[in-house]
Amino acid sequence: MKIALLLIVPLLLFSNRSIAQNYLLLLDGIVHYFSTYDDLSIQAEIRPGFQNTFFSFGVRGGHNNKTDNITIGLSIFYSKDKFHGEIGPGTFKNSHFGLYGEKKFRKNRNQKLYLSTPLTLAVGVSTTDQYAPSYADNSIYFYSEAELLINYGLGKRIQLNFGPGVRICDGSDTFGLNDRDLSGLSFQAGIRFGNFTQ
Repeated sequence: MKIALLLIVPLLLFSNRSIAQNYLLLLDGIVHYFSTYDDLSIQAEIRPGFQNTFFSFGVRGGHNNKTDNITIGLSIFYSKDKFHGEIGPGTFKNSHFGLYGEKKFRKNRNQKLYLSTPLTLAVGVSTTDQYAPSYADNSIYFYSEAELLINYGLGKRIQLNFGPGVRICDGSDTFGLNDRDLSGLSFQAGIRFGNFTQ
């Protein structure tokens, strides 16, 4: 059932239903999927830049293999800025949804301190209310990001994590949110929920 949900939810985007029906089914599928998680993280991310810094927030989670050291699931992130360092005031929105996997380097799941390497492969949407010649006001793009996180346990159900990442975006030509703006070094911090008892 878990594997079926993981496969069906992204495929809803390509069905013949209306956009409103797709969004409702997608939301229902995501809520149901995350309610059956083994591992769920609420993340805050910063993509710093010389002219503009992007902040985003998201949820990602999934199900573990038998050793509890590999997690496969879904990731959803959203960002909204009202000011761009190179452009000025405006609304700049960016979000992505896709698959997430994470390798945890630990001997057992109640290990208090360990490293992990999350990888996200997603489809993103960027929009703005600003206009410039040769730029779009919205784009659909492909998104990938690899991270190295330090994880620290606070008990049987909660862990904190933080660390750097590198993101690559391809296909966004939105004004103020093109591939160059969205790609680059990032930093993550989050709180992870799950069963961390052996």
